[in-house]
Amino acid sequence: MKRVAFAALAASWLLLIGCGGGGGGNNNVIQSKEWIGVQKVDNLAPNKRISNYSTFKGLSVNKNGDAAVIWQQAETTNVDVFVRFYNFNSNSWSSPMKINTYNLNVYKSKIYINDDGDAFAVWVQQDNNGHLSLYLRAYDKSTNSWLPLKLIETKSTDVENFDIAGSGKRLALSWIQKDGAYKKCFAVGYDIRVNNIGTITAQSIANHDAVYSKVGLDANGNILLVWKQKISGTLYNLYAKTYDNSTTTWSGTTLLENLSNPPIALAVDMNNNGDGAIAWIQNDGTHINTYFSFYNHTSNSFSSARVVDTLDGLVSQAAVAINEKSNVAIAWIQKDNSGHYNSYFRKYIKSTNSFSNVKLVENINDNQNFAINTDIDKNGNAVVAWMQKDDNNHFSIFANYYDAQSSSWSGGEALENVNNMAFSPSVKMDENGNVVAVWQQQNSLSKEHLYSNIYR
Repeated sequence: MKRVAFAALAASWLLLIGCGGGGGGNNNVIQSKEWIGVQKVDNLAPNKRISNYSTFKGLSVNKNGDAAVIWQQAETTNVDVFVRFYNFNSNSWSSPMKINTYNLNVYKSKIYINDDGDAFAVWVQQDNNGHLSLYLRAYDKSTNSWLPLKLIETKSTDVENFDIAGSGKRLALSWIQKDGAYKKCFAVGYDIRVNNIGTITAQSIANHDAVYSKVGLDANGNILLVWKQKISGTLYNLYAKTYDNSTTTWSGTTLLENLSNPPIALAVDMNNNGDGAIAWIQNDGTHINTYFSFYNHTSNSFSSARVVDTLDGLVSQAAVAINEKSNVAIAWIQKDNSGHYNSYFRKYIKSTNSFSNVKLVENINDNQNFAINTDIDKNGNAVVAWMQKDDNNHFSIFANYYDAQSSSWSGGEALENVNNMAFSPSVKMDENGNVVAVWQQQNSLSKEHLYSNIYR
């Protein structure tokens, strides 16, 4: 595995990107693009650390290759939320900017950037009464300014496990929050053109606790909502609903699986055309598998749950992404027959309702493999990134890139060159197959910082 060199950190203005596809092939093809080098994203001193970064929604990339990154860090006594933008044309980063407006701790944050350069930042922050509340702040590219902070909900209970999805000028949000005797799954939409949120509604099944949720959004403002809920005793199930923006109505609830063991590691993505992809991990009583369900917006229906992996070994992580042709990239980590955890990839093709062959995207003979992420662009190019011990016994971030035109994989390579633990990899693609990767990594003082590398 080769290691990339550090690049000089540039300062300037930047913006956003989106989502994309993949397949299988050999590992010996020279790519026209390359990883340009590691850059430090946060501005903390070496003796300080960032406190949180979201692997799946801490990074967003638009069709132009511009990107937005969000994270938390404590510069003084409080944990604040920061954003930084990358501009593809100038290959440069803006200065990090603090965007929360009062000094109480921020715990989790996520971001979306649209093709116009507008950004939507959402985070959970402690309020004056000690509750964890949900906040949104939007960046308007046309005026080069951040809009006033918006409090999304006003309940006196803690917000848990929130998610966001964006398309154009709209954003969809979902979260779990106790309301009365039970925790419910709430959902709402936001439109930057009016700087206002819609009507908040509880969508989970009454008289049972919801656990976590994921959300998707299309170009017409339709929403895909998926959540896990406890039904009785130790029985948990996965449910889905859709929102039709033209009629302002929610569909009935769909049960996505009916196994007796709880689903975990839920991942959801929706394209601008309204199709959606859902992946999760679940024990069928004999094996722990990666499952997949496809949402078809034309028929407003969900496919039956299908097993994606072909091995009997334990699955520990799963990720999913759908492109504008409704082809889906699915990546997961699974133990092979020799006891090693490996990174795998498979593509779902909507036109034939079929899967490509399973692709092993790395060949490191080590059983320490964690945290995986994937994306796919409109042309079917795909990328998989994961965390794994390298040949020197260090945890590193690796990536493998699939070129759809040549039907070939670049071969896995390490994205960073620091011999300290790296984790929490994120990868997003623009519509031309360029990739932004972001991850956390300890420095020589064992302090976690945020780094990036770009494939262009």
